[in-house]
Amino acid sequence: MGAKSKNLWRSFWTVDHRHCGWAQHVIQGIMSAIDDMFGHVPQRGELFAEPMRLTPPVQHTPETIRARMLEILCEAKVADEMPWTPRVVRSHTAMFPYMAEWLDEQEGKQLLLDFKAEMDRLGASPDQVAPNWRAMWNLAA
Repeated sequence: MGAKSKNLWRSFWTVDHRHCGWAQHVIQGIMSAIDDMFGHVPQRGELFAEPMRLTPPVQHTPETIRARMLEILCEAKVADEMPWTPRVVRSHTAMFPYMAEWLDEQEGKQLLLDFKAEMDRLGASPDQVAPNWRAMWNLAA
């Protein structure tokens, strides 16, 4: 039996009720009310009845990198004004030099120069571009 207390509430909870049949019944009633709070009681295992489908990560190759670089470059070429938010500009300018490293040296340099020319044409300010981009082109922030 639990410790004696003048506080009836505290003395009620100091007793070990796990082995009492009525306490188990009350706890089950409370738990079923909680489960049914939104009108649906999921059956055990229902939430994970179907196995999750995992998509494998993309295995990048020079071809996939080239395609992505050309896609970004084409977006820039067809735009009359900056087509991206400052966050996307920062992301593209951060990643473009690293993507260029995946290609042949000449091809990578040429795509990088083309992208730099488009950024200049679209008026990407130095505070919008990534820090590595500013360092590469000696731009002051």
